[in-house]
Formats: sequence, structure tokens, C-alpha cells
Amino acid sequence: MSIKKLDFKSLPNDKHLGAAGQICDIVEPFDFPEFPLFGARKSELNACRDAEDNAYKRSLKDFNSDDMKIHDNNRDNYMTSARGILNGWAQLPDFEPEKRLAMQMLQVYKDYKFSTGDSYTGESVKIDNMWQVFEQKEAVLRQLGVWEILQKAVQENEEVKTYFANRINELATRVIGELRDARSTTDDAYRAFCEVMDAILVLAPSADASTIESRMNALTDYYKQYYLRSGSGSSGGSGSSGNSGSGSSGNSGSGSSDSGSGSGGETPDNPDTPDNPDTPDTPDNPDTPGGDTPGGDTPGGDTPGGDTPGGGGNGGGDDDENV
Repeated sequence: MSIKKLDFKSLPNDKHLGAAGQICDIVEPFDFPEFPLFGARKSELNACRDAEDNAYKRSLKDFNSDDMKIHDNNRDNYMTSARGILNGWAQLPDFEPEKRLAMQMLQVYKDYKFSTGDSYTGESVKIDNMWQVFEQKEAVLRQLGVWEILQKAVQENEEVKTYFANRINELATRVIGELRDARSTTDDAYRAFCEVMDAILVLAPSADASTIESRMNALTDYYKQYYLRSGSGSSGGSGSSGNSGSGSSGNSGSGSSDSGSGSGGETPDNPDTPDNPDTPDTPDNPDTPGGDTPGGDTPGGDTPGGDTPGGGGNGGGDDDENV
């Protein structure tokens, strides 16, 4: 009588945390007053599991990054659309007054070297500074039809700045290696608890002790079968069900059903296929008329400039790395 030891170290983070929680749930209703060490080890295991849970939550993906990318893409599209409209006005003949106005507004883009490929903070600063200039030209920008578009770009820029600040604040609470250390502490607490449980099973066997033993062993068998590569099911070297590599049923690679080479008996020989009659010779095809393929250079022309809409992934800068 003993507790089957679960190989915690081989479990991924979420399964490691889940297994620890399930073990805590199994032993929570029980107590052995004559063995005070049982209660102490149970409390330690619960505390370690809670600490690991907190570390795991802090290690998860920062969803501020996803929201920030959405708003960054929006501001890029608005800024690029406004520039495109101004470029359209700039194509007018020189005597049209809107052309001169559009050229002046385009100069603001050039002065600040605006690019949607800038880092998050770099682009945010440029939009803020450009807006200070654009605000003084509201009448001109309304006349050219880009005032509302630039306003939306500024609103999206504020959203990016907010999410970026939130991300920095959350990153500041993370500790390098925190989850790794928490996992290790839980492992130690689990081993210590199993030692006490093994002693109780030998020194004071009881129905409660047997219940804990059977439930913990069943849990270990479950994790070995479904989550541990080196683990084996109750029937030997391969799992008995599920999506295993060589199980006896299910969608397995070489099981006895639904598999390419089942073990349910030899396949009877197929009858000989009758020989196909000779296929008559295909007549020679007439020669295909020759001739060089007409050539000609592909028409050229410079690709019109301007930023490509998008910008989901910004360029340089250490502030645009995903977390």
C-alpha cells in the first residue's frame, strides 16, 4: 500500500497547476488527528498550490498587447487615409488653390518623418506633435475633407497610449522565474505529503486512508495515460484508449479499428485482377507550330508612395515586443 508518485515535472504549466489543485481537493475532507503531520503537510500543499496559481496568472499572455495592436492598426489606417486624400489634392493643376493647401499639410507629415513602421511610443509622440499643428489649420483641413479622419487618428492614438501604459504596469509586477520556483515548491510539498500518507497507510490503515490512496492513484494513472509521454496506461506500454500512438481503440495510428494497419487478423488475399486489354497506340500528334513567344518589356512606372495601411506589427523599438 503506497501512493503512486505523479511525475509533476513533466507536466505543462496548466496541467501541473490543475493536478495540484485536484490533489488538494481529494485530501481536503480528511484529517487524521493522531498524525498532526498530515494536517501540516496538507496545509503546506494548499499554500504552495495557491502561490503557484498566482504566479501562473501573472505569467499568462498580456492581453493589453492585443488591444494595443488593434488601436495601433486603426490609427495607422486613419493617418494613411488622410495622407492619401491630401496626395490626391496635390495632383491638381498648380492654379487650383486646394493644391497649395494640400502641399502645406503634407509638409507636416514630412517634417515629422511620420511612418506607420515606427515603434508604438515613437508614433504616438509624432501624432501628438503633428496634431498641435493640425489644430491650428482646422478650417483648411475641413475644406480638404480630412479633419474628421485626423480626429479619429488622434482618438485611436490615445487608446494606444493607454494600453501601452497598462502593459508596462503589469509587466512591472512580474518576477523572472517566479512560476518556475512556484512549481518546484509545489513539487516538494507534494513529495512531503506523499511520504506522510505512505506512513499512515502502513502504521494506521483505515478506510479514509485507503480512500485517499485509491483516489490519488487513480488521478496519477489518468495523468500518465493522457498527459505524460513516457507514461503508460494500465495495460502496458500503450494507452488503452484516446488519441494515443498505438492504442487498442479510437483514432490511433495502429489500433485495431479505424487504423491503417489494425491487429484484428490478416486481411484475406484479393482475387487476381484480370489483365487489361492492350491499349491501342496513340497516333502521333501533329507538330505544334513553332515560333517565339512575343516579347516586350512590362510597362514600368514608379509605384505611388505613401504608407501601406495596416501597422499591426510596428517596426523597431523595444516597446513593441509581444508579451
